Amino acid sequence: MPRECAAPLPNVALRALADIDSVKGLKLALGYQCRFYQDYREMLLDDAIDVVHICTPHFEHKSMILAALAAGKHVFCEKPVGMNSSELVDITRAAEQATGLLGVCYQNRLNPTSLRIRQALDEGELGKMLSIKAVLTWSRSGAYYTQRSVAWATGYGRRQPADQPGHSYPRPDAVVRRRRDACERRGG
Repeated sequence: MPRECAAPLPNVALRALADIDSVKGLKLALGYQCRFYQDYREMLLDDAIDVVHICTPHFEHKSMILAALAAGKHVFCEKPVGMNSSELVDITRAAEQATGLLGVCYQNRLNPTSLRIRQALDEGELGKMLSIKAVLTWSRSGAYYTQRSVAWATGYGRRQPADQPGHSYPRPDAVVRRRRDACERRGG
């Protein structure tokens, strides 16, 4: 959370940030007047830090959430929280046992367009909803994909770049799996 976002909140201060890119991280830390860590696990040892905001590639979320909760921190994570249902089960179990709270960022819920759709639905403006289909298009520059793709694919070396569908909707295989499980429970 940048300093200007936290400024109006009483008793909130940006204490530190972590980034694998030490040049970028140090520059940001100097600008925000906070500590810099190249390894987030070292940052989690700082008792002055109460809340951790995880803004990393999706495949890093589980390990970072589990480490932060184990360190007694409150965690606010960008979505998706996990890469699959197995990760979500592990994260949920850890959150249930933790002293800290786990929150997930759903920033689009408060976008003016989202609020207007919600209002129209609540007021019955659109009639009785039987189903809905939506298309969401983000406008991002080519640099968003090429810079992150290179960093995600080579800097972390584990997964394909962006898992964009995970931001808004469940993956189709997860929906199919839930549907199949529900049918099996009903005997159908």
